[in-house]
Amino acid sequence: MSIENNETNNKSLSFEESTFSIKSRSILGEPQVPAIVRFMVNKGLVKNSAQATTLLLIITVLLVALSIFFMIRSTNVPPAFPDSKSNNVSN
Repeated sequence: MSIENNETNNKSLSFEESTFSIKSRSILGEPQVPAIVRFMVNKGLVKNSAQATTLLLIITVLLVALSIFFMIRSTNVPPAFPDSKSNNVSN
């Protein structure tokens, strides 16, 4: 494969816009937007449902990371009462 052939392949490569959206359920055949997404858009926290989805995913990742941090930290807790042998005071 020559460099020229590779360059022409890159020029013909194109991506279609994503049409990903979250729908929670269908009522009478009509898909409904999740309540949390509607709430975020109505309160002006985000402009559209795509931004709401992104924000919810970021919050989820941060909360999972925070949970893992606390789980790891809780396993490395020193004992409440140190060994009395190591702190002997001779009389």
